Formats: sequence, structure tokens, C-alpha cells
Amino acid sequence: MVIESLVITLKKDGIEPAVKILEHYKNFKLSLQGCINAYYAQSQINPQCFLVHAEFSGQESYENYRKKVNEIIKGKMPLAEYFEKPPVMGVYTVK
Repeated sequence: MVIESLVITLKKDGIEPAVKILEHYKNFKLSLQGCINAYYAQSQINPQCFLVHAEFSGQESYENYRKKVNEIIKGKMPLAEYFEKPPVMGVYTVK
């Protein structure tokens, strides 16, 4: 299983529009074959901070997801304008 975990910090005025984009990405991930679980969670301590999480059945399904995402955004991430600071991303393989 491959896990992608992303921590994003949004500008205060960017929370509402960004949540719509996060919801879209969550549904997109879940529609893909090989995506086992996908969700995002807002921090209760800092409402500008979100955890974005997805689990894939294997490396192939994760690479397929990344390829599709890259095709969609074509180098421009719709969320970027709402970031307070650059996102922190981790990708883990669990055996």
C-alpha cells in the first residue's frame, strides 16, 4: 500500500474556496481504481491547517493517480493561490 499525506496551511480568506477544491480531489481519488481511502481533515487548533490523506493499493495505482493529477493541473495547482506557505508532502510505502 502507498500512502500520500499532505499538510497544507491556507490563507484565512482561502479556507472556504480551498475546501471546495479539496472535496473535488477527494472524490476524484475515490473514483480511481486502486484508491482505498481518501479524506481531508481540518485542524481544530489551527483552522487554516489541513491534513490531506490518501491510501492506494500499490505503487502502480499511486503512479496512475499522480499521472492523472498532472494531466489535470498541467503544472498549475488550483490550490496554490490559497496557500499561506508551501505544503509539506510525504509518500510512504507500507508492506
